Amino acid sequence: MCSIEEINGIFASAIEKVPSGNIGVAVSGGGDSLALLYLSAEWALKNGRRLSSATVDHGLRTDSKFECEYVKKISSELSIEHTTLEWVEKPSGNMQSLARDARHRLLSKWAIDKSLSVVLFGHTLDDNAETLIIRLSRGSGVDGLTGIPIIKNINNLRIFRPLLNISRDQLRSYLIEKGIKWIDEPSNLDDRFQRIKVRNLLPQLATVGLTANRLLSLAEHMSRAKLALDSEVISFARANTKQKLWGDLEIEYEPFIHLASEYQFRLLSGALRWISGNDYRPRFKTLKTLLALITSQQNLRGFSLMGSIVKCKKGKIILTREFAAVPKTQSINKKKFIWDKRWSVTVGYSKIGYSDRSDLTIGPLGKNGVSQIERCQTVGIPMDALLSSVTLFEKDNVLCVPIVSHGTGLTCEIVGGITSFLNFMTTY
Repeated sequence: MCSIEEINGIFASAIEKVPSGNIGVAVSGGGDSLALLYLSAEWALKNGRRLSSATVDHGLRTDSKFECEYVKKISSELSIEHTTLEWVEKPSGNMQSLARDARHRLLSKWAIDKSLSVVLFGHTLDDNAETLIIRLSRGSGVDGLTGIPIIKNINNLRIFRPLLNISRDQLRSYLIEKGIKWIDEPSNLDDRFQRIKVRNLLPQLATVGLTANRLLSLAEHMSRAKLALDSEVISFARANTKQKLWGDLEIEYEPFIHLASEYQFRLLSGALRWISGNDYRPRFKTLKTLLALITSQQNLRGFSLMGSIVKCKKGKIILTREFAAVPKTQSINKKKFIWDKRWSVTVGYSKIGYSDRSDLTIGPLGKNGVSQIERCQTVGIPMDALLSSVTLFEKDNVLCVPIVSHGTGLTCEIVGGITSFLNFMTTY
């Protein structure tokens, strides 16, 4: 078992890669995240970095408020500013998935409000091993078997995980040696959840050599394979894809169908995620169906997947944002904001001349909007792209559609500019 000094050394080595700027720590009160808080506090003090902590209160258990207060008390003792983030709106559905998404969303907003460059999460070596077993059971490919990444962006939340080389037992021994108590969340003992079933299974797997460290060795091999595959796909994308000003993506059909299928799947998956702004890859079964249609139908009329429309036309594979998946008309709360996860939009009120801004809204152009624009302005832009284009309205009247230079008062561009897709492919 590692000593406090050894734990500090492993942590210091991992966190050397943390981005510059102010740092946030997501703390639940459990052993992993509480150890993260203490390790981070000691490191930040030595290195002159500002640290803030936050606890998400999902409001799903009676003890959640007590846990938040406990973390607040410890943070105060460490001279760290603490914030409790409450999940108020709870839609119906898969509660685990919804709670995870809410946690990311709340922490993202907190990070922006506090001007944080990154938020530390307390995922451990054991979490990584459990994730690999879960993904193996689901039939994951190379990417899924790379394990939990040390750094990742989710919904504009930049996450950094410095505990991935430290085990859960080592962190608890660290807390015990320092005389620190932690809170065991009941769900961590509930074997109705797949992760807990896998957690209980790991000691048995270790008896036949499938230890956490062996699983992480597998993840390292898969990471190298992923890097090599991605490099080839990016090279192909540079030569054979074109990002259109209205947000479509075009892939050259003939070169694409002669690619190895693994490269085809990777390019299509990345393109779909870029078009839709989705954080997660499409299901492989559905992706296989799409690829079969593309390779067998050079004139594919349209296939809907992940909020995107895929067509084959005139020697191109064309991916367009699907109108039905675009955010509907909404009021304007800021002068500059991100719309549909990928458009940077700026409203220029002075150019509109409206004193009553309450009638102004942002939304997709739609069929009614298209009928208000002169046909000559839309030449060359596919109808699907027009329907989904960001538009400034006064009630139902179209004031401005930037991509066809119609009207004034609104400007927009793809986040990341003309190289947005290629940049996305190098990081996703």
